[in-house]
Amino acid sequence: MYQDENTISKAIVTPDGETDFQIRYIREENVGIVCTPTNRSYFLLDSADYWYDLIQEKYPPVMKCSCKNDRFNLMLHYTPRVGTEDFKEIRIDCLCTACGKSKRIPTVKIDYSPSAQLLTHPITPCKQPKIKYKTYSLAGYWSNDQLLGMAEYFLKKDLLVYCWYWDSQNTERHFREVSAAELRAFLAGERENYLAIYFSEKSLDSMPMHSGADGKGVVIQQDLWRKNAVVVLHGPFMVMSYGMLHHMDFCSEYLDKDGNVLLKSPSFCAMIQDFRKYSKELLAT
Repeated sequence: MYQDENTISKAIVTPDGETDFQIRYIREENVGIVCTPTNRSYFLLDSADYWYDLIQEKYPPVMKCSCKNDRFNLMLHYTPRVGTEDFKEIRIDCLCTACGKSKRIPTVKIDYSPSAQLLTHPITPCKQPKIKYKTYSLAGYWSNDQLLGMAEYFLKKDLLVYCWYWDSQNTERHFREVSAAELRAFLAGERENYLAIYFSEKSLDSMPMHSGADGKGVVIQQDLWRKNAVVVLHGPFMVMSYGMLHHMDFCSEYLDKDGNVLLKSPSFCAMIQDFRKYSKELLAT
């Protein structure tokens, strides 16, 4: 148990003794991998939990120093959470192997426990850094009839419906299962503004949630639809002169932590294929 916030620093060395790394890092999410001169790749910190989902849209480039060199030594600085065996944040310094300049990656905030493994195992093997799986998106300026038509499709499939919404009266975010009547009211604009609606094959009641940093209620994992049998309808976005832009995401495949492409349940996969045909016909009208 840590008694103070004295920083613990650790240089990153692979099991084979390598210390020079190329770095691919997604700054917005604090997720990355490092690669040695012998082409061995490693997830940095807890990146294995997020890497594959995040690279589906864009694969991050190799990080470079201002001198154009792309190899770095890594030093991690851990700030303990007093009274626990965990850490509250980790600072990552990248030292250029050519000119010696330091390039800092944004500090990683740790809001979960346990986190002691991030010190004992700061990097973990990554056999296949770049793997793709099939995802589907629908977007458009849909009419109310088209929007409700897609919602009715999932209701007829007996999927559970959850809504993440903004409660304007209490000025906070909520997440809960809703009835068919409540769903229709949300979509028709007769209820609070919805942030996302989830059509799920299984209950989401035990899904991990956390309070937002702004203290305004719960925050939901945005890529919930990637690994779960879930279709998500994102809250609409007003585009001036065009109208309300709607956006839906779903997929029948997902990746596990080892980078294996797996299929979701047979019933969900069949429904996705059928829905793609249905939505194409619906949106053509």
